[in-house]
Amino acid sequence: MMDRIVIQIGSHNIRIGFASDRCHVVRNVVAFRRRRQNSSKTQQLPDQEPSDVVAGREALVQHLEAQYRESLDALDRKRQHSVRPGELGVVYDDERATCQPLPDDGLAVYSTPLAHRPAFVAGDAALRIAPHEPYELYYPIRRGQLNVSGGYSVRAAADALACVLRTAITDRLGISKLADLKTYTAVVVVPDAADGVLLNELLGSLLADGSSMPFAAVFVQQAAVCASLGAGVYTACVVDIGHQTTSVACVDNGVSLAASRLVMNYGGEQVGRALLWLAQRSRRHQFPAATLNLSLPQHEEIVSKLKQHCHLKRAITVTSFEFKLPATARVAAITAPAAAATMESTACVLHRVNISDALFFAPLGLLVPQLFAPLEPHLPQDAIYEH
Repeated sequence: MMDRIVIQIGSHNIRIGFASDRCHVVRNVVAFRRRRQNSSKTQQLPDQEPSDVVAGREALVQHLEAQYRESLDALDRKRQHSVRPGELGVVYDDERATCQPLPDDGLAVYSTPLAHRPAFVAGDAALRIAPHEPYELYYPIRRGQLNVSGGYSVRAAADALACVLRTAITDRLGISKLADLKTYTAVVVVPDAADGVLLNELLGSLLADGSSMPFAAVFVQQAAVCASLGAGVYTACVVDIGHQTTSVACVDNGVSLAASRLVMNYGGEQVGRALLWLAQRSRRHQFPAATLNLSLPQHEEIVSKLKQHCHLKRAITVTSFEFKLPATARVAAITAPAAAATMESTACVLHRVNISDALFFAPLGLLVPQLFAPLEPHLPQDAIYEH
């Protein structure tokens, strides 16, 4: 099985690995060097949502809170007995934020070397490029399809996806010479509703003569079929909650039924935006949601970790969460005035917060999509997100 490489392509991540080994998760993103310092395809996000949209979502949340009033009342009684008088709900205080040296781990450190000014940087390393560098992020896949917005053609999107795949094969699988792929077979897992354009470009990158990834053979299979067979069942209804889409497909005797497929344009990304909004409006806890911007890769990673605590249990509990952000000039001046001038590049603020009801209501948006609308920036469906 060491001669078979399994590749699953998503909008957010690419999972890749040998068939007999664990899979590696690589971010599906490329950072291209800008030709001009002032050229950028970055699209400005709106500062605030329309008031009628916010009011509608607020009314929906109040309706949901009324439905789960018993669970919320039990949570409030538990908090009143576990928190000292005068401290109810006070879980974050920016004036007392503490700074500490920023460890060299995770996405919080801009550590990608750019001394030779490469034309592009692919994968996780692209997210560790400092914002002031002349590079712009591009996500080749958007909502399960090739991202052809912002002036990128189908061919350019396919080439960017190939860059990510080559980097993943070289760095994660240890295959230093891509010419050696002639002895390997690729198993590519694609969305059930993937269009022909994505499949044609993908197969062209993996099989065409002169390709930089000359696999001996490529086997393409749909995600729902792989999930059902991997679970040991031949008939199933498969629900796939991805980063930007949620898809439903029925599998009968190992065949995905085309008439049963349903793709909805919301997923984990929308859950994260709803989670931040719910945490910010919660009266039970103060949450520094204003310090997080999901258009920044480092902040998106923090929200992804916070989403792991989401649940749909009626017994709502308080969850403690910590995250680090680079120190701002204001916080650095408060905590270490003498080092304020040099602290921003070497220190971070450690935020300790509590969060409860937001972790329960945010994933409810998967069942009540109105909770997500719009929350997402008013950009085209295949818009590019950059920092």
